[in-house]
Amino acid sequence: MVEIIRTPSGSQTLSDSRLGSAADEWFRRLEPVHDVLKERLGTRQTKVAIIDTGVDHTHAEITQSIESGRIFAGMGFPSDLDPVEDVHGHGTHAASVFLKTAPNALLCIARICETEEKFKSSNDYYQWVADVYILPRYSSLLTDTGDTMGRS
Repeated sequence: MVEIIRTPSGSQTLSDSRLGSAADEWFRRLEPVHDVLKERLGTRQTKVAIIDTGVDHTHAEITQSIESGRIFAGMGFPSDLDPVEDVHGHGTHAASVFLKTAPNALLCIARICETEEKFKSSNDYYQWVADVYILPRYSSLLTDTGDTMGRS
């Protein structure tokens, strides 16, 4: 059955119960791929930044991922945006798809939107993503002074 539903922000979207079951079947069919990846990659994990509308901490999969550490960081840009609040649902959906399709992914959440139409004016998230991803990965290349350009 197809129905029109209204999101918390007031926009409308189509809901089709048949799509949910088809998507669930598609994710089930990925399980053998996950087994092969586990054999080949082991437990090596990859960090992924979701720069979007945040995530809904009440969503069961998101809650479980926060508790298990698969969602390991979050920040709002600007800071009055809560990264574990998502009034639109887009960021929650993106994070959920990553969690289901990339079993070795660790997510950090940068909430840069209040709603799907309203971005706050802050681009500090570029530096935050660099601090979370790039600097820890290449910290062995830094000098004792911490200069990222290798100067002493």
